[in-house]
Amino acid sequence: MSCRFHSLAGRSGLVGWIVLASIMAGSPLVRGQTDTPSGRLTTEAARGELAERYVDGSFGFAVRPPAGCATLREQRLVGAAEVEPVRFVHPDYRWSLAVRRSKTPRPLDTEMIIKSITEGISEKCPDVKVIFGKQARIASRQGVRYASTLTVAGVPVLHQQAVVRTGPTEYSALIFVTPQSDREVAMTLFDRVVNSFEVLRSEEKEKQLGEALARGTALLRSVAAGEIDLARSTRGETFLRCIVEGKDVGFIQIREEATTQGYRKGVAVSKWLWLFMPDGSITHMRHGMFLANDLSHEKWESRRLILTPSQEDVGRQAILDVESAVRQDDKLLITYTAQPNAPRLTEKVIAVEPSYASAPWEVLLPRLVDLNKSELYAFLLYDNGRRGPAVRAFRVAGQKNLRFGDRIVSAVKIEDSEGLVPPIHDMYVDKTGRVLRVVLRVEASPMEMVATTREHIERLYGDRLKETQALLQKHPVREPLPP
Repeated sequence: MSCRFHSLAGRSGLVGWIVLASIMAGSPLVRGQTDTPSGRLTTEAARGELAERYVDGSFGFAVRPPAGCATLREQRLVGAAEVEPVRFVHPDYRWSLAVRRSKTPRPLDTEMIIKSITEGISEKCPDVKVIFGKQARIASRQGVRYASTLTVAGVPVLHQQAVVRTGPTEYSALIFVTPQSDREVAMTLFDRVVNSFEVLRSEEKEKQLGEALARGTALLRSVAAGEIDLARSTRGETFLRCIVEGKDVGFIQIREEATTQGYRKGVAVSKWLWLFMPDGSITHMRHGMFLANDLSHEKWESRRLILTPSQEDVGRQAILDVESAVRQDDKLLITYTAQPNAPRLTEKVIAVEPSYASAPWEVLLPRLVDLNKSELYAFLLYDNGRRGPAVRAFRVAGQKNLRFGDRIVSAVKIEDSEGLVPPIHDMYVDKTGRVLRVVLRVEASPMEMVATTREHIERLYGDRLKETQALLQKHPVREPLPP
């Protein structure tokens, strides 16, 4: 095969199955950290409506936020033991709904929770006045409802909060902040938001996930100690057709090799993705990664370019998302564009836990585990949409037969999910761990990826890639400046 695919892709790239699924579902990945509202508010009556159900598999909850809010998924630490996985904001109304998860040294009763909330607010807003604090049942669990008024930057504010116990010393909180002038609609609306809140994992599922994370951590330690040879897990080059509703819409090229960078021996995994969707949009992603054999060091660089469909009032637009990372031991330095086509890069440092696995793990994992044994593994993998870790669970689910034309091929099925919460994506590999088929289940039409040959991809896309390259030259993007 000629080098036309590699030369057009430029730098190498890694794209995860879940990342691809998020594109299919229209996630913030292609829009930066602020998701577009699910529906623009057009009437006063909409102030009391709820948006569609929002699901977070890593933290194991679902909730329906107020209609018309933007979704900010960048994970934030708001205290030593408190994290905010998502916030929903409506700038026009000055509304904010945050979801937070915290862990305490010991269990808290209702009075302790109410006292803690009030003291936390009064540190910055001493004029806080409690409307009520009371015990409540939330998502069929023990909880607390709370409301108070205060003044922020001269604006009278209504603070509402619902806290639900999700573990012996773990709590989830919904915090809804609005102007006091919206008190009537805000209090009624928050009742509905709280009623929509769901805890998605039972105690048994939480136990399974905890055991899977421990199992995954043990596997990582075995690889880092040299008990499992990471370099022997590489499988050269693989091509996958991308199929939606029976029609080819693009392809993925994967390249793996044992290599050395500097003085470090390790593995390089690269992917190039091209998608040509029925609506006329074009997506090109490339991301290359190096992972040291002892897992102490990683480096990756990602580039996503989306060319939007041409419309009557607006022509095609090119959207660029750039991200890179360097990890040394337990620190991961992320450099990224905070918004599409951002003029300057942003930096963020993330502390990684023992269960953290590097980005190419979903490709390497089938070569590192016993495919003859049904087992569940879980890891923390970096999530682009969160700019932080997400819990990914991989279940080795046994032998399956796949049909490729007239041939029946024996394969092993691996189920891939975020925190054991649907949707569950399927990956099929051969006995050596090479990918044969992937099924991504998303809100839009599911995408299937099927192994094929380099020659077949050349026949399907060789001329189209040349045309696309010429088209991209007509829509140049400005590279972001360093942080």
